[in-house]
Amino acid sequence: PDDLTVTDNLTGLIWTKNTNPGGYKLWQEALDYIKELNNSAYMGHSDWRMPNRNELESLVNKQQSNQATWLGTQGFTNTQATYYWSSSSYAVDTSIAWTVFMNQGDVSTIEKSNDNNLWPVRGGQGGMPVSSLSPAVKNFGSVTTGTTSAGQTFSLSSPGQSTLVVSGITLSGG
Repeated sequence: PDDLTVTDNLTGLIWTKNTNPGGYKLWQEALDYIKELNNSAYMGHSDWRMPNRNELESLVNKQQSNQATWLGTQGFTNTQATYYWSSSSYAVDTSIAWTVFMNQGDVSTIEKSNDNNLWPVRGGQGGMPVSSLSPAVKNFGSVTTGTTSAGQTFSLSSPGQSTLVVSGITLSGG
């Protein structure tokens, strides 16, 4: 059933191609629906879940005026230009959850007693690309300003076919 899913090569997340397979649900009903999908091994898998806020927001392309329309050009079907639940509760009030509005792509909070869309996902690592740095910490020893230390080697890697993007490196000392 791979043709019924879309894999995000950046995050490793595997989304249902149909972006609203269960219709509108209250937040708890959405969690229960995910449990049903897993109990029935939906599309041959039992590790479906409701995406967290970061995972859901990773689908937003702010350069597009309508996310639902744009997502349709990316291989998804049935995308509603309305709110989609995330599994992330609002820290200040757990009767509220984070949502993403698949029209403009806005992230906001809504009471869990409202009906919203559910978009099942599996795989990935919290919606963020996985990379590693080896060694994770490197002690250069004592270096005096105006001098240089011995050369050091670091290894950055990215799994799969993801492109590794380094947005900054911080060197600090005391």
